[in-house]
Amino acid sequence: ENTDIRADFESNQKVFLDDIEIQNGQILHDFKYGYHKVSCGDKEYGLFVIYSSDIPSIHISTDSGTMDRVYKNINHKETGYITILQNNQVMYEGKLEYIKGRGNYTWTRVKKPFNIKLQEKGNLLGFGEAKKWCLLANYLDDTLLKNQFGYELAESMGLQYTPDSKVVDLYINNEYIGNYTLTERIEINEHRVDITNLEDLNELANEDTVIKSAKLNKTERMKWAELPNSPSVITGGYLLELDFLQRYAEEISGFISGYGQPVVIKSPEYASKEQVEYISNYYQEFEEALLAADGYNTKGKHYGDYLDVESAAKMYVLQEYIKNMDAGLSSCYFYKDVGEKIVAAPVWDLDSAFGRVTERNGVPMDDPKGMWVQDGLVEENGAGKRTIFALLCQHDDFKIEVKKQWEKYFSSNTGAILQKLDDLYAETQVSLFTDKFKWNKERGLSYSKAYNQMEENIENTGSVAGFTLISDGLEGMDW
Repeated sequence: ENTDIRADFESNQKVFLDDIEIQNGQILHDFKYGYHKVSCGDKEYGLFVIYSSDIPSIHISTDSGTMDRVYKNINHKETGYITILQNNQVMYEGKLEYIKGRGNYTWTRVKKPFNIKLQEKGNLLGFGEAKKWCLLANYLDDTLLKNQFGYELAESMGLQYTPDSKVVDLYINNEYIGNYTLTERIEINEHRVDITNLEDLNELANEDTVIKSAKLNKTERMKWAELPNSPSVITGGYLLELDFLQRYAEEISGFISGYGQPVVIKSPEYASKEQVEYISNYYQEFEEALLAADGYNTKGKHYGDYLDVESAAKMYVLQEYIKNMDAGLSSCYFYKDVGEKIVAAPVWDLDSAFGRVTERNGVPMDDPKGMWVQDGLVEENGAGKRTIFALLCQHDDFKIEVKKQWEKYFSSNTGAILQKLDDLYAETQVSLFTDKFKWNKERGLSYSKAYNQMEENIENTGSVAGFTLISDGLEGMDW
């Protein structure tokens, strides 16, 4: 493939490209992909030219013309403009209310992830109208595909409100930044987690300015905002995230269960005391049943009276299948609508899955027959305390549902799953290679080795006869 490019450089000496003198600002016609020789004075350089792929490209220009302040401060916001192109066609263009940093550990890496907010709601790549979006850098993932592929698996299983996502090429202020995953943000609205928006109801009962300036209060077990008024119905909708204790400490609303599980209330972000009391009591009754050997709490209710067990089994099977390091620990979302049970969804943050990490808490995660999530521990809460999925795995009725989901989606589908991965790679390979060339990471595997390792992890896990968990202690059950 050939194209026209412009040569921009600063030099008082003559510059030669492939032994032909060129001028600053000159348009070079039919410029070839691949290796070129550049010489200036007595120095010679190698120039390798790569053309971007046919996947969508996102072009962001900041009003200041720089991203320096964003890189220095994760919370700094830059206004600007965004254009999305695909096959040389403009798919979207509009003003950005901001671009800012995002993430925790991932923000500390050289290739940064971002949050963006459009000035007006936009339907980016057909994902539905919204203002807030995420650009995931996937720097810790040497394949750059794990988030995208994991979401595709979740979608195929029918896990509720799985984020729409797409691999894209990102340019900021005319500089190529790399291969990113554009994805929906986890939030309540009609195109995301489509449940009752208790945050909107709070604003109707109070003024938005009152909510954002509300006094924040907390006890050892609860955190809330002092709101003057509360809606008449508060049984939903809640968006909850199980997370590490230190991250819970940074949030506005939430609670710590009697077992010691930190639960962040992501929405409503400014939850009233009444709302926090309601959802924490509901979760506490569920947890009491979950911890009981027979699955029933002192009110005579089963944990399945509080939790949509099918959704939890699907989420568990997916997390175990892909060996997600954070399963049940962090980025672990649940939602509850008005008058409904807790549902395990949506899935989020899968860049540490598919064998990237080989061991955690003494559990081997690179063994396809090993059960990492079944034995997962909540680290901050002391030795022996299991994650929500590990607690569920102690109940035979949950194992029955797990077996059903395993057989439906994974036990005989390895070939189709690998083909899905190969198709994704074929679509994005030029972009993936360009990103590797851009960042040239000193750490990590080469792309081909990382991709082969991911394929091998899927193939070996899928070839396990049944799910080791399923047969443990259940040989006499009638499946």
